[in-house]
Amino acid sequence: MGKNNDFINAIKCGDIRLIKEELNTHKRSAFKAICSFFYLSSQLKQFVREQRGIFAHDESYTM
Repeated sequence: MGKNNDFINAIKCGDIRLIKEELNTHKRSAFKAICSFFYLSSQLKQFVREQRGIFAHDESYTM
């Protein structure tokens, strides 16, 4: 049970090195790899949305 918590914490932190280490520890479980991919992609999408919002209100930013 502790190993699963380590993996979840690595994903929540978004630390790529820790995620890779955990995947290697778990022999690259396909389910865990897929979960980490979807979690990180959703985090990236949220970051991009936030950046677009910041730039939309910044008058000094030009395309």
